[in-house]
Parts: sequence; C-alpha cells; structure tokens
Amino acid sequence: MKKILLGATLFAVFSFTSNAQTEKGGWLIGASTNLSFTSTSFDGSDDSVNEFDVTLSAGSFIADNLVIGLNMNYNSVSDSFDKQTTSLVGPFFRYYAEGTFFLGASYLLGTTKLGSGGTDFTFNGNYLGLEAGYPIWVAENIAIEPSLNYAIGGGDFDGSSAIGINIGFGLYFQ
Repeated sequence: MKKILLGATLFAVFSFTSNAQTEKGGWLIGASTNLSFTSTSFDGSDDSVNEFDVTLSAGSFIADNLVIGLNMNYNSVSDSFDKQTTSLVGPFFRYYAEGTFFLGASYLLGTTKLGSGGTDFTFNGNYLGLEAGYPIWVAENIAIEPSLNYAIGGGDFDGSSAIGINIGFGLYFQ
C-alpha cells in the first residue's frame, strides 16, 4: 500500500512540475538535431558522407499547453563529389497533453543549393512537418525531447518525404 501511495504521489508531483512549464505566457527556446556520419567503402576506396542537421525554435505559449513559434532549419550533406545545403524557416505549433506528451506541426519554406561537379543548382520549396514526442524533464525548466518526425515536400521539393527520430533540447521559461 505504501508503494502505491508513494508512486501516486511521485506521479502527481512530476505531472504538476511538467505542466507548470507549459502554461499560458511561458516561452520555449529549443534546438533539435539528427546528426549522422556514414563512412562507406567502394571497390577498396574510402568515401565518407557527412550530414549535419539542426533546427532552432522559439515560441510562446498562447494558451496552457499550446505553443506557437518560429522554426529555423539548416541541413548540410556532403561527400567527396557533391555538397547540398538546405535552409528553411517557418511557423510551428505544438500541443502538450498535460505537459508531457506533445504533438506538433510546422510549415517551412526554403532553398536547397546543390553543388555537383562544379555546377550549382538551386531549388525552392516547402515542407509540411508533423511531430510526436515526449519531454524528459531533467530540471524544472529544461527538457530533453526525443521525437518522431515526418515531413512531406512541395514546390521544387514535391515528391520528397522524410521520416526520422530527432533529439531535442528545450528551455522553458515562465
């Protein structure tokens, strides 16, 4: 019986602490990434592919558990032959279910520049993104935010889509 009461008390305290950070009037500043590095060998020669991806976010809680803000994303992929960079910016919203699990959406506009064999190409387009994640509160206003993400492209990015797992870091201010 004592274990049940202790568990219920800890759950209630955790839920209150988490929810307190997602109240109306608060702010969210965050960053997320899906850093990756791949090294591949072709016929005995080594070639490496490097990818760097970061998204910076800032938003305001316009209602309890609902934040609206701006995302900025930068992605770079390069190997020994090509380099591709993508810069995107646009609005996002995120809804927190009782300050714990979150669902979100974003709309990003931007440009991809591809350098291949001395020739540069530029593509303009947009992405509609969806996310679902869980803030792991490591301090009263700091969370690690793993999320599952899906994006579908439009404009010059039409026909492209991506699914992935990101790791984010969020600072919550009241």
